[in-house]
Amino acid sequence: GPLYAYRKLRDAAEVRELGPGRFEVRHSLDPKVYATSITLAFERASGGTPDVFANGRRLAQRPPMPADGWDAEYFRAEGANVYVTVRPNAVIEIR
Repeated sequence: GPLYAYRKLRDAAEVRELGPGRFEVRHSLDPKVYATSITLAFERASGGTPDVFANGRRLAQRPPMPADGWDAEYFRAEGANVYVTVRPNAVIEIR
């Protein structure tokens, strides 16, 4: 089920830095089968609420709460950490 898919995706996911604040998240699994989101943690130097984009689309900020789906995309900012939840095969930008 979804938990198996998440674990498989977590193990297959690769993150590559493209430049300051830009990251590529990808995997080689079939996206029709493994459309599950993955959450990545980033540290940042400045406070305030960042602007976060996935494939050029601005992500909504969500408060800490249980997930309501396996394929949602959003971010949370907590102190010096930014948690970005996206579907793989995306370019993330944190500004």
